[in-house]
Amino acid sequence: MMTTPYAALISDPALFAPLNCTDGRSRNRRLVYIVLFWLGSFAGAGLSMRTNIFVVTFVVLVCKIMALGCVIFAEGSPDDGRMNPAV
Repeated sequence: MMTTPYAALISDPALFAPLNCTDGRSRNRRLVYIVLFWLGSFAGAGLSMRTNIFVVTFVVLVCKIMALGCVIFAEGSPDDGRMNPAV
């Protein structure tokens, strides 16, 4: 699950570019994905050790609804015709 983001991050040509440059946007997304993955793993482990299954399930449900909202309300990129092979 994490092999592709690690490999893509390490092989990114803009790996050492400044964080605010436009060439590093995909690198920044991968880095945020990896950091949030590990933070969520440790936070979930800590939460499950200290609370019961109902609290963990509720937190997971809230996170899933927030992720769904991000996907639904995200702005799409302009269509450049690459998805339609007839163009």
